[in-house]
Amino acid sequence: PPPTPAVPVSAAEPARIIMSRSVEMEEAEEVLSRAMVATITGTRPQVTADEVAQLLCSTFGFEDGDFTTHLHKPEDFLIIFGSRASKDRM
Repeated sequence: PPPTPAVPVSAAEPARIIMSRSVEMEEAEEVLSRAMVATITGTRPQVTADEVAQLLCSTFGFEDGDFTTHLHKPEDFLIIFGSRASKDRM
């Protein structure tokens, strides 16, 4: 069924939406449970997703296929690990 429309109780209380669970939501939650964000700090130099991947491989001994790196806002990168064990190595 479609989501229930939000009905604000007052201006101070946020609106709530109630949605039925779906297979797609459960799959997305599983993928995101193996994800983390990375933020570039300091002088905030331009860094590419490939440079982040190279750093993770050289620092933590990851190999191709252990994770994927994606541009992400408001943080700089979203890193999704292929397994819980890979994420736990971080």
